[in-house]
Amino acid sequence: MFRTMWAIAVVLMIVLTRAADAAILFEDDFEGDGIGDAPAKWDVVAPLNLEVIRDPDDAANQILSEQGEGNGNGVPVPTGWEDQDFWTDYVWEWDWMWDGDGYAGTAHRYQGATNYYHSSRRAGGASFIIYRWDGNWNEMHNQPWPSEVGVWYSMQSTDIGNEHFVKAKPRDDDTPFEELDPIVTAVDDQYPDGPIGLFGIGDAPHLFWDNIIVYEPGTNIRAVDPAGKTATTWARIKRAK
Repeated sequence: MFRTMWAIAVVLMIVLTRAADAAILFEDDFEGDGIGDAPAKWDVVAPLNLEVIRDPDDAANQILSEQGEGNGNGVPVPTGWEDQDFWTDYVWEWDWMWDGDGYAGTAHRYQGATNYYHSSRRAGGASFIIYRWDGNWNEMHNQPWPSEVGVWYSMQSTDIGNEHFVKAKPRDDDTPFEELDPIVTAVDDQYPDGPIGLFGIGDAPHLFWDNIIVYEPGTNIRAVDPAGKTATTWARIKRAK
């Protein structure tokens, strides 16, 4: 009986672990890349410069530095996205910082160089905007969002059906995202699917990325891989410092 119960427990653990892993669509903390190299999990698009560097706030940590601005040439997206069918409804979390003032941006539901949603921190650090890019910038929502140079922020971007919204907080803020209101929201059904993308910040400042994780809506990522070295784990470790 004991052996039977033990075997059932092992099978259930494997099934639950695989189910949890299946809920994670993509993650990258850049720890597996070489310092000075381009990130292995991303398609690098010229003229954007992507380089894995040491975190200026923690030399033991590796992060991604991006310089340049994506637009007509496209933006860096996860490798192999054209063959992946899970980029529909998803939640994207990441840590973000910039070393100079500029337009820090993202792409989501990316379908090509001229078709995607674009969420952007605006120069001057006063507001945040969601656009639809279809060869023209169609502003969908513009809201105040004060932000500073040289400060790490934790971000969450959600695309579910025709609803899109972004949440943000300083990285040292332990408030769960589910307790925060969005800083911007939009309703639009132009692009029903497509992966995330790293848009850039312009020519002068560097945009820093870390602890990127994309998961299915409803996933409790704090329950996924609690002991492994994942983006979620590293985010928790750093936020606990």
